[in-house]
Amino acid sequence: MKTGLLFGSFNPVHAGHLHIARQILNSEDIGEIWFVVSPQNPFKQDQGLLPVEDRLAILHRVLDNEPGLRICEVELDMPKPSYTVDTLRRLHADHPDRSFVLIIGSDNLPALHRWKDYETLLQLAAVWIYHRPGYAIVQRDLPPGAHVCEGVETDVSSTRIREALHTGKSVGSDLPPGLESWIRNKGYYAGTA
Repeated sequence: MKTGLLFGSFNPVHAGHLHIARQILNSEDIGEIWFVVSPQNPFKQDQGLLPVEDRLAILHRVLDNEPGLRICEVELDMPKPSYTVDTLRRLHADHPDRSFVLIIGSDNLPALHRWKDYETLLQLAAVWIYHRPGYAIVQRDLPPGAHVCEGVETDVSSTRIREALHTGKSVGSDLPPGLESWIRNKGYYAGTA
C-alpha cells in the first residue's frame, strides 16, 4: 500500500495539516497518510514545544475518527535527534509491504538537498510537495521524480496558533472545530508562545 508520511512536531496539529492530508488522500493514489510525530525537529529550537504526550493527546482527539489518517509514533523511541532518512529505514523494516511518500511543504524544498543522507532518502521514499504561500516551487529545487500536488496548499501556522492561544486571542478556523476550547480547557500553550 502506498502510504503518505506527513512529518511534524504537530505543536499543535491544525486545520492546515488536516486540509493537506485530506486533499492528498482524496485526490492522489495514496491508501493512508501517517502523521509522523517528531519529538524534536533537528533544525528547530524547542521553544514552546508541548510534551509529546500532550501533542499525542491533541492528535488523537483530531485523528481518531478520520478515515485514512493515522498517528505514527515510530520516532518517539528512536535515538535523538531523529532524521527523516533514519525514520524511513525503520519504517521500511517494520512495514516491508508498504511504499512510502514523503509529503513536504514548498518551504522545505530549497534545503531538502541538505537533509541527512539525501540520496538514500530519495531511494526510500517518493517526494511529494504541496504549496506554502511565499515559497514558490522552483524546478531546479525539485528532486528527481518529485510530484507537485497541484491545488494543495495551506497558510496555517502552528506558531501563529500558539501565539493566539498564549495571548487569549481566537484562532478562528485555524484549528478543527471544538479543538480550541478543548486546548484552552487543558491549559496547553497558556504559558508559552
